[in-house]
Amino acid sequence: MYQLETLAAKKNAQIMLITLMVLVILGVIISGIVIILQSDTSQTVSNEKYEQLYNNAEENLKKIAKDYAAYTVSLSSIPTNFTECVEQIAGIKYQCQFNDSQFTTISVSNTTQIEESKVVSDYEIKKDEMFTINLNNYKNEIIFKWDRDSAIELGLLFQDSAGQYRIVKDVFDPTNLFSSGTVNPHSFNFSPISGEDPNKSFSIDLSSVSSVGSTDNLLYLTVTPRMRDTFGSIRINIEPLDPSTFPYQVRIITSSSLDQNDGQSPVVKLQTQIPLTPQIDSIFDYSLLSNGDIGL
Repeated sequence: MYQLETLAAKKNAQIMLITLMVLVILGVIISGIVIILQSDTSQTVSNEKYEQLYNNAEENLKKIAKDYAAYTVSLSSIPTNFTECVEQIAGIKYQCQFNDSQFTTISVSNTTQIEESKVVSDYEIKKDEMFTINLNNYKNEIIFKWDRDSAIELGLLFQDSAGQYRIVKDVFDPTNLFSSGTVNPHSFNFSPISGEDPNKSFSIDLSSVSSVGSTDNLLYLTVTPRMRDTFGSIRINIEPLDPSTFPYQVRIITSSSLDQNDGQSPVVKLQTQIPLTPQIDSIFDYSLLSNGDIGL
């Protein structure tokens, strides 16, 4: 009788142990499902919020760009047209604070800034397209840096002392991506920049360009990436050594939006850069060089 009771007790203990193990396993599975569901729900909410913030940032960027994307329009009228905007540097830099939007159901805070810059930063130029720099007779160094393998073709348009328009062209191509061999002699003195990739950077001194006299008037400098990629592009930085005598080159509009009631809110930042100099289409390059008033 005692043995039977002992066996029954052992069986009950085994059943209880198995039951506990099953409950533990079910608890882990259920917890995992809850965690996954919570994660998916959180991700969905985050994606929806990001989309709303993106729409808000885009809406406010377009709001400013609608009236001030044209380089011929002065920025000085911004505070008059937008009471949310305040002047930071007269005629140069303005900051706007927008706090609501018809596109959102969250409490959005948006900061949109518009400014003009003498430094060109992270500007995209597609293969074989020109970016035109206004010089206004700037005769000092300019620093160039970019992100991808590309030869850089330069064209300096100037007016000589006789009033004739002329152009000097040259190619920086240390790895022979574009040119069949080393250009010799160079019209520009391409100098390396300390600490930078020597194949993706250089500086030039516009006071020492061959065939350009000290009394000649420097008008524009064109920059054209030459690449092997069919649909390639580069992002380039262009910076003057002496900003005081260098013209403003781009108008930058930056719009940032976040949920001001959420300490963990993502921040959506959009930016566009608008050249302040009329850009020459690359298809007119040959016409420019062939014009009777322009000599090489």
